[in-house]
Amino acid sequence: MQTTHDTTAGQSLHPLIGRVLGNRYQLQRVAGTGATSTVFMASDLRLERTVAIKVLHPQLSDDASLVARFDREARVAAGLTVHPHVVAVYDVGQEGDLHYIVSEYVDGTDLKELIHRDAPLRLEHALAVGQSVAVALQFFHDQRLVHRDIKPQNLLVGESGTVKVADFGIALPLNATQITTEGTVLGTAAYLSPEQARGDVVGPPSDLYSLGVVLYEMLTGQVPFRAETALGVAMQHVQQPPLPPGRINAALSPAVDALVLRALRKDPAERYTSAAEFRAAMSSVGLKPVSVRRFPAGWRIALPVIVLCGSALAGLIAVHHGSARTRPTVTPAQTRSASQHSTAAPLATAVTQRRVQPSPARRQHGSPALLRPVQITTPGPPVTAPVLPPESSKGNGRFKHAHGDKHAGDQGNGKQDGNGS
Repeated sequence: MQTTHDTTAGQSLHPLIGRVLGNRYQLQRVAGTGATSTVFMASDLRLERTVAIKVLHPQLSDDASLVARFDREARVAAGLTVHPHVVAVYDVGQEGDLHYIVSEYVDGTDLKELIHRDAPLRLEHALAVGQSVAVALQFFHDQRLVHRDIKPQNLLVGESGTVKVADFGIALPLNATQITTEGTVLGTAAYLSPEQARGDVVGPPSDLYSLGVVLYEMLTGQVPFRAETALGVAMQHVQQPPLPPGRINAALSPAVDALVLRALRKDPAERYTSAAEFRAAMSSVGLKPVSVRRFPAGWRIALPVIVLCGSALAGLIAVHHGSARTRPTVTPAQTRSASQHSTAAPLATAVTQRRVQPSPARRQHGSPALLRPVQITTPGPPVTAPVLPPESSKGNGRFKHAHGDKHAGDQGNGKQDGNGS
């Protein structure tokens, strides 16, 4: 499922508003719309609860391939047990030319909206979202399912901050026969794995790659590959190495770069072996202190010189104080003798006596007290302030829950198959 902005204008003009499906679900308002379907917020009259209903556009009900995909989504979702990070499906039905799926209503927003508003997200926040999605993916993969369309539009963030994976429109069992024509690519270009872009059979590593793209976008505010066309983006996934996210967001450490870039390896065998391993890696990075900001190029050159000069200065001061300790001590008698010839003698006497006055601890041993050594400090790396706990991931207070892609206009994020499911 995907989300769109709610609009009050035209809500009452939709022909399905107020209609009751299956003698049970009354459609109340449009929550979002896409290329193939519209999602309504509805009331379950029997159980007296709010639900979300995804309705295939009536004008597409004659398209056998779209109807088959819609039905497959319902079967896949209905076959899943209840999971805290997966949108629950309650019912499925058909009424005339209307095919619909009834699912859990998530009061919040989608991750794409959150990224547009707040990116780059704090590291702890992004890792928390990533770990929730990884838990859901491990659940899918344990059921021998591949989601194949992991992207921010399909990740719903509730008012409590809970993340749920939605939209099973192109999910397939492992080793299942493809129902699309040969050479057709399903998915959203910006989040396609290289094997998806090539039209190859995909497995769990493909979902991990897409999650890596989502993590990259949360941490930098942009996807790793962009082009004028969806095909151009897909070819970059296949051929071009991604820029490390730390090159875009200087607050990220090399450990975070390594975490994300491993998920984005071109070869599926070089990625994480499972969603559980990816989640553990995110948890491990989250336990480490956030890296300080990288020094600019000029500072990286100048810093060793500054440290070297500081060391040299410390050596000169040490030599100076070493020579000061070897100077002959002027006794009070000598000072009194000198005072007959110089008016500065009283000052010299006071200074000399203060230098050689032994401490109580050393007086019994008869050794003079030395001057306190000078402390030299050299430049070091800036201290990193502790990271504040992540704020609650809240939406805009209104439900943004739909199956259509509200971000179809985003560069490189359009559906390659034009279905928007």
